[in-house]
Amino acid sequence: MPEGLKKLLDPFLSLPTSKRLIVAGVAACSLLAFAALIFVANRTDYRPLFANLTTEDAGEIVKKLKDQKVAYQISADGKAILVPSDKVYELRLSLAGEGLPQGGGIGFEIFDRKNFGMTEFVQKLNYQRALQGELSRTIAQLAGVEQARVHLVIPEKSLFKDSEKPPTASVVLKMKSNRTLRENEVQGVVHLVSSAIEGMDTENVTVLDSRGKVLSRTGPSDATGKLTSTMQETQRNYEKNLEERLQSLLDKVVGSGRSVARVSATFDFKQVEKYEEKYDPETAAVRSEQRSEEKAGAPTLLPVFRGCKQIWAGPLRGQAPPVAVPRVTKPSITKSAVPPPASSNRSAA
Repeated sequence: MPEGLKKLLDPFLSLPTSKRLIVAGVAACSLLAFAALIFVANRTDYRPLFANLTTEDAGEIVKKLKDQKVAYQISADGKAILVPSDKVYELRLSLAGEGLPQGGGIGFEIFDRKNFGMTEFVQKLNYQRALQGELSRTIAQLAGVEQARVHLVIPEKSLFKDSEKPPTASVVLKMKSNRTLRENEVQGVVHLVSSAIEGMDTENVTVLDSRGKVLSRTGPSDATGKLTSTMQETQRNYEKNLEERLQSLLDKVVGSGRSVARVSATFDFKQVEKYEEKYDPETAAVRSEQRSEEKAGAPTLLPVFRGCKQIWAGPLRGQAPPVAVPRVTKPSITKSAVPPPASSNRSAA
């Protein structure tokens, strides 16, 4: 052993065994902490590139990343891909230019990076894509839904109300194995989409499954259509309840597994509307009332005096002439209201 190293170890070796173990443990912990610090400092910071990806989209994105020789990580559930933080936005734009992902993975994060050279048309298109992606993500969170895709048609606004067209939407759902959506859950999806788009009615939202079956009701909604599913569910619940009660009674009499009970119930869901009018003969009530009013005025004659005679010059324009002209011996002014004849257009002398 070299003399210098021996001088360094002599103080340590002169210590008792317990103290030497403590010193050795402290030194080992210090080395491990220093190594961990170096590892963390040199570790690459990974951030999500896309989340909630389908299996097809994740496979295509991984293939593109391998072609570009970019390091990546896949989350435990396989629905998210992580890349180095300094390449997140660049990879998002490059993959979006190639049409990836196709399963509604893009949401409002498309606006994280500002582009001042973007036209108004591209901004509207990106906003529509973001709406479709966010709605797809929300719908995919429902129990039993494996994948959802939303298509929106938002027409341009017009200056005239009559020429405006309502927005429409289509939703395609891929259900998990042996899972179906009930009527109220389908209506929940319809109301979710219609409430997210300004001016959209529930009648303009169509929901399909992966087999092309229409799940939502088509046509205008009315009270009868809304009660159809409720009526069927009520009938099934009533039949099931009776079957269970009958089966329990039969099992006690003939033994378990030796009988089968089936119930078929018929309900009368008729809706009747009555319009009734009652009149009380003992009470004086006005049933109907009609009023008419007419006004008529007599023509006005203008007198002309010549000496002691009064001569009527005739009616005003637009008035019928009088039947007779009175004569007086004294100058006086008289007024007369003589009804005009049925047909006459002569002037009195």
